[in-house]
Amino acid sequence: DHKSRPSGKMWKRRLSGGCRGSRSCESTRILQKENIPFVILKGAAAAIYYPEPVYRCMGDIDFIVKPKDFDRTTKCLEEHGYELIGQENQRHIEYEKNGIVFELHHFFSILSDNDTSRWLNERIYEGIDWAVEGRINTFSFPVLPPLVNS
Repeated sequence: DHKSRPSGKMWKRRLSGGCRGSRSCESTRILQKENIPFVILKGAAAAIYYPEPVYRCMGDIDFIVKPKDFDRTTKCLEEHGYELIGQENQRHIEYEKNGIVFELHHFFSILSDNDTSRWLNERIYEGIDWAVEGRINTFSFPVLPPLVNS
């Protein structure tokens, strides 16, 4: 039903609030300018496959870089005003800027089988080299290729 679809101001409000459009684009531009390869994970990366991406809303922006780029990424974010707010989680650290939380992942997969987790994380790191453009409305960002993103 087209009446239930957000449009105009409602779409922009949901996209910027739930899908974090313009602020994630700022972080995308910063990392690309610094030549740091990365991909967006989870919420926004899944939303590109929804008929109406706005319905896959999230509360934060998850992204991952290769282990060799992790320290350079943290330095870059902090130099651009991102505040470190959390280091308790072994999978990621959290930054905040303008009320939006960004989770920078050390790794993604945590399984009881360490060999399988390691293998999955290696596929994700390799997938960064083959990133494709994800797009929601006018916002574009790198995501894993479909086979790796699934």
